[in-house]
Amino acid sequence: MSTSDNPSFAATSHVDDGLLRRDITFPESQKLYSQWAQEGTYDQMLHNNPKEYNGLIQFTAGMRNLYPGDKSVRVLDLGAGTGLSGEQLVSVGYTNIDGLEPCEKFVEAIKGKGIYKNIIGRPIEGEKSLDIPDDTYDVVCTVGCFCPGHIPCSGVLEMIRIVKPGGYIFNCMRENFLESVPEYKDRLVPLFEDLEKQGRIQRLEWTRYPNHFAGMDGIRMEEEKEEEKEEEGRRRRRKRWRKRRRIGGRRGRKKRRRRDGRRKRRGTRKRRRREKKTERGVQEEEEEDEEEEEEEAEEKKRSQEEEE
Repeated sequence: MSTSDNPSFAATSHVDDGLLRRDITFPESQKLYSQWAQEGTYDQMLHNNPKEYNGLIQFTAGMRNLYPGDKSVRVLDLGAGTGLSGEQLVSVGYTNIDGLEPCEKFVEAIKGKGIYKNIIGRPIEGEKSLDIPDDTYDVVCTVGCFCPGHIPCSGVLEMIRIVKPGGYIFNCMRENFLESVPEYKDRLVPLFEDLEKQGRIQRLEWTRYPNHFAGMDGIRMEEEKEEEKEEEGRRRRRKRWRKRRRIGGRRGRKKRRRRDGRRKRRGTRKRRRREKKTERGVQEEEEEDEEEEEEEAEEKKRSQEEEE
């Protein structure tokens, strides 16, 4: 189905054939989301409808157990949509939630709901694609966003970057997308496995469940970001220190010239002090020699007078 067909989203089959087709691009998916938002059937189809969409229920159950005590932790909801996932987070006690949603129509829909403290209106792409500091969130979670034309594999690296050490990455997706979507086939699972071997994340649990969406089974992925090892932390701090010390470019050349000028002036002052010390030493020696000669002459004169 082409995006130009202006599809209806009255049934899950329409969503599956249009929005979730394997060759869809990100711009095409955003255009279809805008149409879905205007049609107004998004919440009706996906909210509290386990026969059609069990993924949201599984997402809620997993997030409820992730932090059984403190629910004031910082959470980033990736692909917030119209706020359905945010509402579920609030329902299980979370109070400090930010939402990321690139579709402008959906952003308009969630602004008045008061769910999110901050709304980030852009997509998550490769590492450093978001203007968010490292180690910001306790949980980065998403449901139904690892699918065709949505989050790329490199988005996992960005999720790891912005979550705190000891924090969690939480993802619910259709299991068959791991093999049927070209972006994920032989890439997404090996990426997680490589990151686990590198010690950057630790797998807590991957759970399969029925009927994520449109009768297709889902998988719930729970990963913990590893605490930074002490030696690695020292190495990273040294690297940052060396980077700050590194001087480059035009501004750096000026700094080097000023620095070299200061060193040269200090060297000149030290040399002059040494020369003065040397001159004073020579003068003192000459004066001592003259005094000795005068004393010898006086002694010789007294000896001659005594003999006479």
